[in-house]
Amino acid sequence: MKFVRSIYVILFSVFLFSSNLLAAPYGSQQFGQCQYSRDCPKPAVVVPQSTSPDSNPGDPKVSQDIDGDGKQETAIDSNGGNNDGYEIYKDDDESSRIVVQLTEEGRTVYFVDANNDGSPNVYWDPSNNYFTDVKVSKDLNGGVTWNYKDNNGKDRIFSPNIVEKDIDKDGKNEQAIDTDNNTENGYESFVDPDGSSKNVTVVKNERGNSAFLIDIDGDGVADVYWDPDNNYTSGIEVLSEDSISGWYYTDNSGARRV
Repeated sequence: MKFVRSIYVILFSVFLFSSNLLAAPYGSQQFGQCQYSRDCPKPAVVVPQSTSPDSNPGDPKVSQDIDGDGKQETAIDSNGGNNDGYEIYKDDDESSRIVVQLTEEGRTVYFVDANNDGSPNVYWDPSNNYFTDVKVSKDLNGGVTWNYKDNNGKDRIFSPNIVEKDIDKDGKNEQAIDTDNNTENGYESFVDPDGSSKNVTVVKNERGNSAFLIDIDGDGVADVYWDPDNNYTSGIEVLSEDSISGWYYTDNSGARRV
């Protein structure tokens, strides 16, 4: 009997060994803790990043789904190369928009608001077809920084030029953003993070920089003039009498404008 039991033990051991050999190709000598199982996960497919399209003059645009809606956004090389990147951002369904566009190491890069909350969520370097998340933080003095990693994995911090004011008196600040990182030519973009007000049109202040005529009650008519260079606001008077019509406001210098 002892002899027979020994034979069974030997046969059972051989069976286990053979089973392990059969399972090994599916097992995780590659996958860590997952061993000897046909149910082990397959390794993720790694898609190499696109090479710089600037090295291929025949490709005047780069496309990526930046906002994750399943549709491609596009960066267009508007000046035909010159190794300065892609100067125009286009989202056909307007589900995302540029918050700031600037030049980084000689090439155009974008900070993109991908969910229409007024803040950048994505950094896109189309010259390297690289994009990554942006983390927005504020210091104790109210200063804003945008934190991200560049194409080389380097941590970067960008401090945008932003003017804030509660234009529509809802207790929350609206923003004027210097989209080209040059305050000498003013603040080009109006943002209301909660969407309660909207810029109707852009006019010029006494310096020739952008100022905004803002609808604060949703009727499509401008109610407030805002000059972010001077962080100055005034009410707008709507006139429509005989041949005279327009939106009248007083600018920072006291001049009456239409």
